Formats: sequence, C-alpha cells, structure tokens
Amino acid sequence: MPAPGPAPGAAPPAPGTASAAAPGLQPPRPADDDVPVRAQDQAHINEFAVNASGLSNARTRLADVKAELELLDDAETEAMLCDEEGSKRARVADGFFLLADDEFEEHLATHKRRLTERRGALADEVAEIEARQAALKAELYARFGNQIGLEA
Repeated sequence: MPAPGPAPGAAPPAPGTASAAAPGLQPPRPADDDVPVRAQDQAHINEFAVNASGLSNARTRLADVKAELELLDDAETEAMLCDEEGSKRARVADGFFLLADDEFEEHLATHKRRLTERRGALADEVAEIEARQAALKAELYARFGNQIGLEA
C-alpha cells in the first residue's frame, strides 16, 4: 500500500522544515539564535559578575552594621535600667573603662551616629549596585535572551 502523500492542492514541505526531515529528527537550529558576543557585551558580563560580588559584600557589611546598631540600642536600654549612678563601664577596643554617665551617653550617641551614617552609606551603595545590576541584566537579556543566565 502506498504511503499517504500531501493533501490535494497542498504545496510540498520546504527543505529544512520538520515535515521534510526524517521522522524523529529535529530541524537544524537557525543561525539567528547564535548571537555573537561583542567586546562591549563581554565587558558588561564582567561588570555584572564584579557587581554581584560587591553587592554580596555590601549586603553583608550592611547586615553587620545593623546588628551592631541593635547591640548599641540594647546597651543603651541596659544602661538606663542600671542601678549604678555616677559611672558606667564602656567597652573601648579590647578594654572596659569607667565613664561618667554623661560621658557614657555621649560615647553611645557618637558611636550610634557613626554607625547610622555608615548604614545609610551602605544602603545607598547597595541601591546603586542593584540599580546598575538591573540595567545590565535588562540590556544583556534583551541582547541574548535565554541564552545567558544572570541569576545567582
């Protein structure tokens, strides 16, 4: 019995299409899918990788500063609840020193102010890196589509 042919009046399949290929074989991948990597693209990919590392480091430093601020808040609360009047022990570097109440409060306030400024600077740094990463990601995905993976 002869194999069924194309429907009457139908055009024969074009060479290179799935219908013209042997059963079970995929047609060759079009050359349009291969996007050449320009020097500018490679520079953006490298920048993305460096920024990803920097972003991770900045987030870690930000978390450390936030944790230290929480410890200072706890220390301030404990100092207010402390029964000792006149002086308090404060840790400076590796040692503890007795400070008058007003000096202790000034020491805490100064340290908190510095850490708050540092937290703000780190939050700004994280936001800048995230914005640049988003721009690079959009540009690279627009150029390469799903051929590039930029997720960690």
